Amino acid sequence: MNVENQQPRKSLMTTMIKIIHLKIGTNMASKKMNKTIYVAGKVYDLATTTAEEIKTDVQNRLDAHYGEDRIIFKINVCDKEKEVIINFWRSYKDSYNTDDKLIFCADADLLTGRRIDGFEVPDMWPIAPYGYAFSLGLDDFVTCYKNSAKVLGASKMKNIMITHSEDNLNVRLFY
Repeated sequence: MNVENQQPRKSLMTTMIKIIHLKIGTNMASKKMNKTIYVAGKVYDLATTTAEEIKTDVQNRLDAHYGEDRIIFKINVCDKEKEVIINFWRSYKDSYNTDDKLIFCADADLLTGRRIDGFEVPDMWPIAPYGYAFSLGLDDFVTCYKNSAKVLGASKMKNIMITHSEDNLNVRLFY
């Protein structure tokens, strides 16, 4: 066996492995969740819009409506798990101990985008007569949120989990 012939073979194999690796990497990188989500008064297409683009757009709209840095928006798209995690970090503190079966009306407004740029929720939750309720039933809200998402053209969710703390609203959308 000639040593001179081994070098080009090794080089050719290395090149082929790099090409295969690039093709596999390209296919995996382009495999995005083919879903649309409804958040903060808009529907976003996850196949064509990055999480960073959604974050920037929502944050700009929140800053314009509520004031700069009053609410910090974060989003994480987990393509493999078909899950979207949304967080609204609030500068105001909700120190009230609330039941896990309730959602603050202010948080419902944040997630749906109610009144941002004049947006109104298509399937509005019940409003208290003679004023504004402090909170509403989580089940009622989730039903309204899912119905509104459908009316606006967002993908159907399998499940939605909403939790909140003194300074954070956490929403997990499962598709």
